[in-house]
Amino acid sequence: MKLRIFIVIVAVVLAWFAGRGFKRGGQEFVASIRQEAPEEGHTPSGSSERRVNESYELTEDAHVQVTGINGTVTIEAVDGDTAEVKVTSTAGSMGALDEHRLTIEHTNASLNVRGKGGNNGWGFWKWLRGGGEARHNVVLRLPRTVALETRGTNGKVTIGEMAGSVRVSGSNGRVEIAGGAGGAEVNGVNGGVTVTVLELGQQGSLKVNGINGGVELRLGRNLNADLNANGVNGSLTVEAPNVEVQEQKRSKLRARIGTGGANIKINGINGGVRLVGV
Repeated sequence: MKLRIFIVIVAVVLAWFAGRGFKRGGQEFVASIRQEAPEEGHTPSGSSERRVNESYELTEDAHVQVTGINGTVTIEAVDGDTAEVKVTSTAGSMGALDEHRLTIEHTNASLNVRGKGGNNGWGFWKWLRGGGEARHNVVLRLPRTVALETRGTNGKVTIGEMAGSVRVSGSNGRVEIAGGAGGAEVNGVNGGVTVTVLELGQQGSLKVNGINGGVELRLGRNLNADLNANGVNGSLTVEAPNVEVQEQKRSKLRARIGTGGANIKINGINGGVRLVGV
């Protein structure tokens, strides 16, 4: 118990220093306390496990939400109109699994996979007391045209090449997005962020805000966009061949990608920003 309280005090102090760094860049950031997930596929001795494997039909422009997941989230983009939901849940007892059972809601125009992690703040206090929590390894195979949103997750988030819009917010873990041609937004991440941007329509945009970690943008050769980065508390590195730097200062970068067009905005980064080509 004393060790856990000491860890929390140290984390709060570190978060305070990180916040001061963001204020210098014109942004304010509150860091989360990270809980590391066990390695994927590893079930601790003596734990209980439950698996879910379901399929649902979705319309082309359906909205998919994944919220409050205590564990990893993996989104695979597929052709067709069938969504598959695969979940492996582990906990110290069947009672804990029942208490933290995921809720899945479905209509033809929507799919919601919801855990209890985003519903209240009691999970944090249970962790302080050493209480048991269920962890969920969530894998979704989604039609690539749907609009996707993940929110309030405690673990790594990996998203494939979606054609629809992508939004990730409140993630305590690394975020990797392989593509979001319909636009993407990443907010409030306690971990590194990697986004591959092959193309963006004139109405599309990419926004990355409030990141406690490094940001890497992988830019396609045919991408045309205007980039503005502000409040970066780290290095600014441009390695992509199709980027023309128009202004670069200590915490600011303004550049044209290709012939310019769609907006890419990066703000409040407690780490470096790197632009590379793909």
